[in-house]
Amino acid sequence: LNYYIEESLNVAPDKTIVIHCWRGGMRSGSFAQHLYYNGFEKVYVIDGGYKAYRKIVLSFFEQKIKLIVLGGYTGSGKTEILHEIAKTENQVIDLEGIANHKGSAFGGIGQKEQPTVEYFQNLLFSEMSIKNINDYIWLEDESISIGKVRIPDSLFSQIRNQKVFFVDIPQKNRARFLTQTYGKEHKDKLEESIIKITKRIGPQNTKLAIEALNNNNLLGVAEISLKYYDKAYLKGVETRDANTISIIKLEDINHVINAKIIIDFVKKTKINNYLYS
Repeated sequence: LNYYIEESLNVAPDKTIVIHCWRGGMRSGSFAQHLYYNGFEKVYVIDGGYKAYRKIVLSFFEQKIKLIVLGGYTGSGKTEILHEIAKTENQVIDLEGIANHKGSAFGGIGQKEQPTVEYFQNLLFSEMSIKNINDYIWLEDESISIGKVRIPDSLFSQIRNQKVFFVDIPQKNRARFLTQTYGKEHKDKLEESIIKITKRIGPQNTKLAIEALNNNNLLGVAEISLKYYDKAYLKGVETRDANTISIIKLEDINHVINAKIIIDFVKKTKINNYLYS
């Protein structure tokens, strides 16, 4: 039993801990009592166990949540824009940050290991449940899967049916931004990612991209990749109701300036009652 005490201290050095088993039976209660007798000051047991907790997690996403969805082509710096928006009075959820993945075939490069699907959803619940859901929450327009994890179906449905503010930045500027983002990464990782999208960009473009990579022409790699990603993202946007898309044209990648422009645009949209309530 000393082993379990030591492990419990590793995860809860402040001696505040939550205990659960699958259904919240006697085992979790007994272990909680054991921890309390061994110096843990605050010991909580989840009533109904992990099964009950998961039910709460999934039911949370079934309620109507007021969302402001930020969309845009790959390389627009949407995540960085959201980070700037988070510095204001606005509420923001970084789906890709929680997923440890940027959403594309290249999205896992330089990231920590992804959580499991359940753990991702649990983390997302923890982040969203402390927000004021009576006010708007900003997040990024995503596919239902971010790398290996999956957005809860009910939340994804709300994202897809909500108004999207689409950031439109010239491709050449986005290509330069991607070069800065991935330029420091190992070539072998970039080559692996290029090969992953061979079926989508075709063998000839794959060959050209790898040649560009080997010649340290990262801008060329980005430009070839964006031809596919722009088409793919546009195809997804076209499945939406055209009335739910607001295009915000921006010239360059400047997260601070772009965040201010987008916030002002959304405020005007809200005033004119175009945002769903």
